[in-house]
Amino acid sequence: MKNKPEIIVMLTQNDITIQNARDYFLSACDLDINNWGFKNTGIGNEEMFLLVKTIKEKGKTAILEIVNYDESVCLDIVKTAAECGIDQIMGTVYSSAIHDFLDKRNIPYKPFIGKVSGNPSILEGGTQEIINDAKKLLDRGVCGFDLLAYRRSEKPEELARAFIKEINNQKAKTSISGGISSFKQIDFLMDIGSWAFTIGSALFENKFAPAAPAVCDAPVASYTSVASAATDVSHTNFRENLSAVFEYYLSINT
Repeated sequence: MKNKPEIIVMLTQNDITIQNARDYFLSACDLDINNWGFKNTGIGNEEMFLLVKTIKEKGKTAILEIVNYDESVCLDIVKTAAECGIDQIMGTVYSSAIHDFLDKRNIPYKPFIGKVSGNPSILEGGTQEIINDAKKLLDRGVCGFDLLAYRRSEKPEELARAFIKEINNQKAKTSISGGISSFKQIDFLMDIGSWAFTIGSALFENKFAPAAPAVCDAPVASYTSVASAATDVSHTNFRENLSAVFEYYLSINT
């Protein structure tokens, strides 16, 4: 029997934490979904502390996904997150300094794998090249990966299937990320049996409960415009989309 992936709800849109993320979390935290995440962008230290505190008070796991690639900047972000009580760190390119810092505090670290750059993040590299890079990091003691399969322009699902087949056999926990926005994609992720998958923007764009108005149907020009648009979606609509995903998820037998 294949592993049934866990859902990681990202309180984000286009790689930025949604405004009033804590309120959106509270609107749907009664759903039996354990993992709740956000990005380092679009959120201040005080907001991060309160969001992490609230997630943990509700008995959930708080995950920070870092979308920055400068080691010194990322290390500062990680230190702040650790002070806030974060449960897991995902994202950014691998850094031995970050790995060592988190390892000493028993905080799981699942970095991006492959050539990742930009905001929003994009993934480059051949399938075997990415797999080989992962094997090298496994030798360094990395416990898992944040694979931005759907941010690679060519054959994202071919990459995801090959990666999970080879890397999961080595007991690494891999989350498939990068834009899950359809039930068909969820079917695929169930089939390959990754550890988890992230879902964020689609919940604010009504990809799963289209009767509700979307946050922003126009192309996003900047992080600021995303944050401003995000204040217009109701917590009810977010919950409706997440509920639709969760109900579908529960209906699938792996």
